[in-house]
Amino acid sequence: MPEVSVVIPVYNQETYLGAAIDSVFAQTFRDLEVVVVDDGSTDRTPDVVASYGSRVRALRQPNAGNAAAFNRGVRASTGRWIAWLGSDDVWVPTKLERQVDAVRSRPAAGLVYTDVVTMDAGGKALYTTEFPCPDEREACLRFLLRKNFINVSTALVRRDVFESLGPFDEKDWLCADYDMWLRVAERYDIVRVPEPLVWYRVHPGQLSRKGPELERGNKRAAMRAVRRIGLRRGMEGAVLRFTDEVLALPWMARSDGGAYGWRERFGALWETLRIFVDPTVH
Repeated sequence: MPEVSVVIPVYNQETYLGAAIDSVFAQTFRDLEVVVVDDGSTDRTPDVVASYGSRVRALRQPNAGNAAAFNRGVRASTGRWIAWLGSDDVWVPTKLERQVDAVRSRPAAGLVYTDVVTMDAGGKALYTTEFPCPDEREACLRFLLRKNFINVSTALVRRDVFESLGPFDEKDWLCADYDMWLRVAERYDIVRVPEPLVWYRVHPGQLSRKGPELERGNKRAAMRAVRRIGLRRGMEGAVLRFTDEVLALPWMARSDGGAYGWRERFGALWETLRIFVDPTVH
């Protein structure tokens, strides 16, 4: 039984998958297994997976989405800790070592994450982003309600956390990670390793670049969390989220602010209010 299971869900990523898998085998932390779940790829992804032979546990399923692929990988894995690696991202060699070290003295920790370097399609670093969060659990939950600051390829989660909370929501195809982080934050400590140990790749066609859909999905996930934990605990984060959107209006409506006009931004602002006050919105 390895200490860490690395699950890589993949769909049509023949160009980048090899770099992702290689970054796992380059880890200084060696007590691990690699599970690759091919979510019905139609390109040469199966050939890339096969080239690693018995070094990876290869699974294949009809296309059902990243969350479903990851859940299947978790079920097939055996490690005490489980990591998600995006098939187009790469890890710094010390990523797992630094994370495992960080939680050895934190038995209440259910999730540990890191900072991120964003790179372009060719692997050139664009910028580094730090994602601090409060140490205290309630403060961390409120901060997470304000914004999803945990990149999925940075997350390392204890297996028993999945066993207690249940799997990723496969119906929430775009924001299942945010929904899960909120569920974790309600019951477990979240720990940050303040180092950029993941290189996150931006390129045409990736799911996370579907801006408006992602924004709406994140709001719905936050509202579900507010309903679970109660308005008294959750509304501070909801108010901060709404305030952030108000403050961003002038910038977002500029031609260089994301191609949103005033009508679109005010529409998004109204949707935020509706999601947080209308109990029929799920």
